[in-house]
Amino acid sequence: MRIVLFLFSLCTGLYAQWQQIPQLMATTNAAPQTAKIVQTHPDQLALFWRTAGDQDGALYMQRFDYDGYLYDSAPGNPITTLPANPREYCIDSNNQGEHFVLWRDIRQGFSGDLYAQLIDAQGQILWQPDGKEWIKAPKKQSAPQCHWLDADTLICSWIDEPDSLVTMAFDRQGNPCWTRPIKVFLGHHNTLYHQCVTEDKKITLVWRAKRPDQHIYAMRLNTRADTLGIWSLTKFPEANPEINYISVDTKGSRTWVCWSEMISTTDRLYLNILDDHGPLLNSPSLASGTRFGSLHTTLTGDDLWVCYADEADKGSLYLEKFDSTASRLIHRGIMHSQEYSIYPYSLDAHGVPDNGCLLFWQDSLSKVMRYDDKGDPLWHPTTGWILPPNSDYQTSAPDELGGVIMILLHNGLLYGQRLSPQGYPGVPTGIEQAKHHAIEKFSCYPNPFTDNLTIPLPPRTGTVRVNIYNILGQRIRQWTLSDSRTSIEWDGLLMNHRRALPGMYLVEIQWQDQKAISSVLCHH
Repeated sequence: MRIVLFLFSLCTGLYAQWQQIPQLMATTNAAPQTAKIVQTHPDQLALFWRTAGDQDGALYMQRFDYDGYLYDSAPGNPITTLPANPREYCIDSNNQGEHFVLWRDIRQGFSGDLYAQLIDAQGQILWQPDGKEWIKAPKKQSAPQCHWLDADTLICSWIDEPDSLVTMAFDRQGNPCWTRPIKVFLGHHNTLYHQCVTEDKKITLVWRAKRPDQHIYAMRLNTRADTLGIWSLTKFPEANPEINYISVDTKGSRTWVCWSEMISTTDRLYLNILDDHGPLLNSPSLASGTRFGSLHTTLTGDDLWVCYADEADKGSLYLEKFDSTASRLIHRGIMHSQEYSIYPYSLDAHGVPDNGCLLFWQDSLSKVMRYDDKGDPLWHPTTGWILPPNSDYQTSAPDELGGVIMILLHNGLLYGQRLSPQGYPGVPTGIEQAKHHAIEKFSCYPNPFTDNLTIPLPPRTGTVRVNIYNILGQRIRQWTLSDSRTSIEWDGLLMNHRRALPGMYLVEIQWQDQKAISSVLCHH
């Protein structure tokens, strides 16, 4: 028994917090550019990035989970070397470990054709069009968009000459699924803002037509390539406004579009909600000011959180919440600065399981805050990262428990940290220090075990996660369950399907805001 307690204490002592932002991965050339976090499985993420020194278009990838555990031993794998511009690529995952990468070649002297690749979770190329362009699309006004409709079907959109918006469905090998693409003539100087897929598998596109009226338009399609409608979302078509920021979210069969319009010298925020029959609102004005910036939105249920900065008020930061009728539920001023030099930027917001909001922003420092469903702050603004100057960050969507991963890009290095649902800095193994949580004990059986171990699950509502760690604090097996089963079986295999070596292991159960840990002994 003393040996078991000693080993348990040793393992727990290895779970040092990420307070100093430890290095997660590194690049060997110039500083990382245009990093993107993509969810590849319910519990697994992938970070893609370019570097300014990669003239050959190299794109790197590193996989990790919500506890910071790295799946790849190398510090990022280059997954493509085709020519590409770092500002003109998009990536989407089918949540089965496969990623579709779509980009333009807009180097000087090139036409802007589209290139594509399908890669697996290890960064191996599953499909590419023989190293040549995938689609002839010599138009450079906006970046292409791609989303998985399901595990085997892709929806891609781009602007083609002569100024047409093109949408097409493809299979996993890049072959067209529709007999013809959907084309909408737009006129000159247009921008494709967003393409999304609703939960009932409807495709929604949002774009701006600069001439003649600068309207914001939306189009909805179904899986049979039928156009359900094309609508203008703007309220004042006669004002010819300038569109500065736009944010799009989707929930169920609805798409929420929030944007800022500059009319004369006044900036206004507007909102509209779209379903299969068109806009549901008359584009009500949410707020007004001299100049809005860094707009970001997120959905919780049928309510929309809107965060924006107002330059007219020296960069003050506001958080508001609206219901599906655009009625304001919450209005909160978060930050009121005294100098323009700390104007907030890099806003990022996520909805969390308790219908609250998780908000990130940067001024001279970087802060993170969590609000409950009534808009009351749950964390102090200084909780989380204090980023060095001239750095950038990316955040993942929260996991089932509300934890989130933040990635910092600074001086050619990539760092990572996890914040728990309670706002505490996480650790690589996911087992946080006992002072933050009342960690319970439970018993697995048989213990010691040879082949199979039964892990009892607590009575609960919602999702439960089960993690198994070795004596070095490395996670070797995990489950995420949302059913009502009372136990699960561990067959003694690792995530790579190899059998676990004899020795001591820790079993951790997470559900809601609770944790339980059991130490077990494996022998053969």
